[in-house]
Amino acid sequence: MGGGSDGAVIKFLQGFTERMRIDSSGQVGIGTSSPTEELTIESATPAIMLKDTDLTNSYVQLSAGNGDMFLSANDTQHNGQFFFRSGLNGTFTERARIQNQGRLGLGTSNPSSLLH
Repeated sequence: MGGGSDGAVIKFLQGFTERMRIDSSGQVGIGTSSPTEELTIESATPAIMLKDTDLTNSYVQLSAGNGDMFLSANDTQHNGQFFFRSGLNGTFTERARIQNQGRLGLGTSNPSSLLH
């Protein structure tokens, strides 16, 4: 993988094709030479994946396609759940949970119906 700089721009190249850049304001572009946010990813189906190495095939993914947003959770043992937390000084409190059965709990970590 090659790299180069053009003034205050840092470019990351594969062969002679630009794949990523950091512009003079510190914005990062992947798939674009004109990032408009701190991180801009452009492709037909852009995605961000976070992998957990403690479990095989365990990850969460934020992706987009056709104007829709997808948030996915996957692993081989727990069938991914979604937790919504807020924190103060590093102490977090669960505010909502979507269990793997599709039950949504607001203010409870163990919803017993579709909406609890």
